[in-house]
Amino acid sequence: MITPSQPDNVKANLPSGSDRENRPVDATTRGRRFRRRFRGGLLAAASGALVACNTGITDADIENATLTEVRLLWLEQQERAEEPILLLIDPRRRDAFEGGRLPGALHVTLPDLALQEGLDPSLNAYRNIVVYAEGPGALTGRAMTKRMLVLGYDQTKLFGGGLVEWADAGFPIETGEPTNERPPPPARDVRRQVP
Repeated sequence: MITPSQPDNVKANLPSGSDRENRPVDATTRGRRFRRRFRGGLLAAASGALVACNTGITDADIENATLTEVRLLWLEQQERAEEPILLLIDPRRRDAFEGGRLPGALHVTLPDLALQEGLDPSLNAYRNIVVYAEGPGALTGRAMTKRMLVLGYDQTKLFGGGLVEWADAGFPIETGEPTNERPPPPARDVRRQVP
């Protein structure tokens, strides 16, 4: 988890790149840059949105988390790092994840969470699981939230504003290789095997 003294890979919402790190960036520019990155992954996200078809989980079953709620849970997790209060899940492509994410987020993609038997105790231990993606309309976040609900992680919510809303609010963004990443839960597929 991120400590109050923030490690070197936590930037104050500055985009990565050559000389861009030394220039101040306003919220409009920052949001525009994140939106540009988002457009590139829209097709890949659309293909992942079909994950919860025929499972009984609909958009109406998804509980939304607000920016304020996510921020308060994140701050509480920072204060009480030893307790499993909040798990942030970022299902975007690896390069997007490393380019900027909410501090402490875990990179888990849809294929990492194949339909499995039983709940992973390390994930289920968290009181709150919040899935986010690039921003409003990002289908990967919605698809991952549905997958988590299908698997039985009822404490899962979707932060629809995602990285764009977090960055626009001026909250810290973590970049580069994660320092706290753990392997994804075991992907034991329990769908009927075709001989």
